[in-house]
Amino acid sequence: MLLGNADRGLTAVNALAYSPIGMLHRELELEYLASRLFFFQGLINWLGAIGLNLSIPLQVDDSKGGTRHLRQCGSCGMFATILLMLAFYDKHLNFYGNYFAMWCRLMAMFAQKYLMAWPPSWLALAAVAFLVKSGGHALKAFHVLE
Repeated sequence: MLLGNADRGLTAVNALAYSPIGMLHRELELEYLASRLFFFQGLINWLGAIGLNLSIPLQVDDSKGGTRHLRQCGSCGMFATILLMLAFYDKHLNFYGNYFAMWCRLMAMFAQKYLMAWPPSWLALAAVAFLVKSGGHALKAFHVLE
C-alpha cells in the first residue's frame, strides 16, 4: 500500500518518520482520517442503537416495573458510555483539536480531492448530488421546506 504509487509514475510515500501514526498523518492523511473516524463513528452508532433499543418499552406483563427500570438503566448506561468515549477521544487526539475538527478536516480534504479537482470525479459528483436530492425529498416529506 505504501509504495503502490511507484508503479504508476507517482512519487512514492516517504516512510521515514518518528512514529507510524506520524507517517500516516503526513503521507496519507485522508485515508488515516477516514479509517479512524469511520470506525469510531460506527462504534458510536452501534452503541447508540443498542441504547435506543433498550429505551423502547416492551409489551410484557411487568407489574412491579422491574424490567422497564432495568432497560432504562441499560439505556442510560449506553449513552453514558458514548459520552465517556467521546470525552476520552477528545483528550487523546494527536493532530487535531477535537472530534468535530477531525470531521471538518476530512470533509475539506474530500471536497478538495474529489469535488474541486479538475477534471472532477463524476462518480463523486453524482453521489453528492444524489445525497442532496434525497435529503431535500426527506425534508419535504416532513414539511420542513414548505
